[in-house]
Amino acid sequence: MYNPIYYGKRSSIMWISIFVVFMVIFTFLDLPIAKAIFHYNEAYGEFFKIMGLTPTCICGTFYAINNLATRKIARRKVISAILSILSLILFVGFTWLSIYNLEKKFFVHTIVFSFCFILISIYFNKRLCKWANLFNMRKVMIIALVSTLVAVAGQTLIKFAFNRPRFISLTDPDAQFTYWFVHFPFTPDSSFPSGHAAQAALCFLLMYFKRFIPALRKKVWDIVLCTISVFMTVSTMLARMFLGAHYATDVWAGAFLTLITISLMNQYVERSYMLPHYRLSSIQEKVEHLRRLNKLEALKDFYDSMKELLERADKENDKNELILTLLHARDDIDVILLNHQLSGREKSQFGIVRNQLTRFVDEVKLENFGDIYSVPVK
Repeated sequence: MYNPIYYGKRSSIMWISIFVVFMVIFTFLDLPIAKAIFHYNEAYGEFFKIMGLTPTCICGTFYAINNLATRKIARRKVISAILSILSLILFVGFTWLSIYNLEKKFFVHTIVFSFCFILISIYFNKRLCKWANLFNMRKVMIIALVSTLVAVAGQTLIKFAFNRPRFISLTDPDAQFTYWFVHFPFTPDSSFPSGHAAQAALCFLLMYFKRFIPALRKKVWDIVLCTISVFMTVSTMLARMFLGAHYATDVWAGAFLTLITISLMNQYVERSYMLPHYRLSSIQEKVEHLRRLNKLEALKDFYDSMKELLERADKENDKNELILTLLHARDDIDVILLNHQLSGREKSQFGIVRNQLTRFVDEVKLENFGDIYSVPVK
């Protein structure tokens, strides 16, 4: 079973509750904490100033290439390929730019690392596509790419709404300190929220590898991956405060931005990209809804035959028979749309069912359909 702390609606409520509590606490302790730990360990801070940016390059590169590798089951293959290339350019380019602005001496090393990791990602994605669950891989890919985009672009846009001066830029902290919610229109380099913390928190995407790698669905791997994620995120948060680049509220808000995005995106893909068995159940529910909604006596036979076809499809173990059954059901809807006077609302409802059947048939046609159909939702 997947650990519920990381997925679903409960995780979103949990993250929001924790965020609010600590945000209130840190709001009152921002200045004392900043004064106490500034210059505490500059070597540590400098190390994680660079390391905190690597999750963006790693996550963006791996899942952009994953999108390309799994595009054969994408709904729109060409658009998916284009988005993969653009994502790769965006995330790798952002990492290069960030390193260049922070530490020019590591710029060449970053370029070499990026190209090496691209090759590694291509190799591992090819290997994964041969035995992993492609359907779940694409779900995780969507979560990862959107979360990475928010960690890069989201926090950058939010900075303009606050423009909070960094602690290191204050000549008299006691007199010049401002709370995070006070807007400064002319700060060239905003402190709130922390981009480093937002990008470091992408490490929590490691927890999602078990979605498509069954070998990782053991408690020991939960502990290992969670430990890595927490260590990387907390270390980066502390490092930014050691250097005086951020306050506690800055790093906490940055990490939360990524964590809540991961949680909300997980809920979205689980609703929108259901496994075929559950897709069929949703089609059956839609037909039952149409039966109650539509009062035309002439359509009673259609609903009965549709219900019978869907029940037979649900019992079919043979892939070809299942496809034929679903296509027959779709043909029946086409006949109804052509031969009956329906209202705009009724046509829309029937169109939704038809589109769901078409998408389901496309999923059934996949080469790895047997693997997909047999994997339960955790």
